[in-house]
Amino acid sequence: MKRVLYFPLTRIVIGIVVCGLAVMGTNTILKLVLGPEGDIIRIVRWLLVTLVLLATYHYLFRYYEKRDITELSRTGLLRESLVGLLTGAFCISLVIVMLYVLGYYEVLSSKNASALLLLLVYFTTLSVFEELIFRGIIYRITEKSLGTNLALIISALLFGLAHLPNEHANAISVISAASGGILAGLLFSMTKRLWLPISFHAGWNWAQMSLGVPVSGIEELPRFLQGRLEGPELITGGAFGPENSVITVVLVLILSGVAYYLTLKKGNVIKKGPRMLRACEQQTIIQL
Repeated sequence: MKRVLYFPLTRIVIGIVVCGLAVMGTNTILKLVLGPEGDIIRIVRWLLVTLVLLATYHYLFRYYEKRDITELSRTGLLRESLVGLLTGAFCISLVIVMLYVLGYYEVLSSKNASALLLLLVYFTTLSVFEELIFRGIIYRITEKSLGTNLALIISALLFGLAHLPNEHANAISVISAASGGILAGLLFSMTKRLWLPISFHAGWNWAQMSLGVPVSGIEELPRFLQGRLEGPELITGGAFGPENSVITVVLVLILSGVAYYLTLKKGNVIKKGPRMLRACEQQTIIQL
């Protein structure tokens, strides 16, 4: 029974279910308690959901795996969050600037600057949830059992498929999201903390929506600028947004190569294979 309870897949499923229920439950209760939603109410709700989610993850795995939750350590929190936010925003903005130079993107109008804060909080909440699930749970546990390379492939594939239900998604959307999943996994392995992938993800999405382009097919959120993409879908990303552009895919793959090199240089690439799974899990059970 103990072997089943601490088996990697069991821990992954339990982690996803508990964290998912925490988000859904908290969000539902806050909607009832806080009443009609304006921008301030939504910001408060999203921040509270984020705090509950982080606390749920922390205490679940602290007692389940009987360890310190170093991936949420305050070490590097501010520095890595700032670096990730700025780098993520810069990288996707670079793609949009390239589309502008090519004549495929134009700014139609500017809107309320308050949308910048609203979008930042929203995408931070979304990024915390996605990174805890895909990097904190799926990738971290898989990496420990199967090694970095297999964990990158598995978690990236799942992350890519998770974007398939999004509006206007297609095969390129899955490839693009999967490449982003590889990069995020490497950002986690590089630091062994979640702050860098969370903030990079948040900055990436925040910059897109702030510049008035769709984010993974999402268009209904307020934005700072109202932009328009017109041109070959392979280049602009079409209705899904610039994440679907081959320019973005190439950029992310280049960044992933750099991140892998830096992770390898730091000695953080775990080299294990399926044959080592049984021995690894036996060691984990003994430690627990």
